[in-house]
Amino acid sequence: MPLLAIYSRDRLLFPDKVLTHAEDIQGHLMASRVALRSLPAPRLAESAATGDYLALLAGEQDLADLRYAEIFHHAAPPAYAEQSDAQAQPVHQHPRLTARWLLKGGGGFCLFAPDSLYYLECKPGDLLLLPADLPHAFLPRVGQPGCVLRLAATAEDLSSVDSPGCSLEGFQPLD
Repeated sequence: MPLLAIYSRDRLLFPDKVLTHAEDIQGHLMASRVALRSLPAPRLAESAATGDYLALLAGEQDLADLRYAEIFHHAAPPAYAEQSDAQAQPVHQHPRLTARWLLKGGGGFCLFAPDSLYYLECKPGDLLLLPADLPHAFLPRVGQPGCVLRLAATAEDLSSVDSPGCSLEGFQPLD
């Protein structure tokens, strides 16, 4: 089931709103210029090359310009740990449009809107199109290390820039 928890940026302990209907989730994400699509989870070997993943996306028109890809592995605490023990990647942003395709594992993308933090729980196959300059981070679920394909038009477009004023300190994702 898709889940989007919306937190006030000054109160990250409990969400103000939790959405579970795809239409509601899509509406909130579109307001931040984020697109979410669910594709079939890729069935490639762990050692597959990025070109193999790009071939699976060849028919996706809105991804045609995103021909550079890299695989990023996110470590996760063991299954017996608390979700608050999971370490998110540093909050960052990119100068141009990028995409993220969750290949394996589970976790959530933390997306920073002007006054809110969106925590989007994702499953393998979920693909996010992220607009330029949107601060974000990935938080793996405990016991589920994540593997994410990052897509951009060029390698330079995946260069990240720190996002001052955006922090996950004190953030408590839903269990």
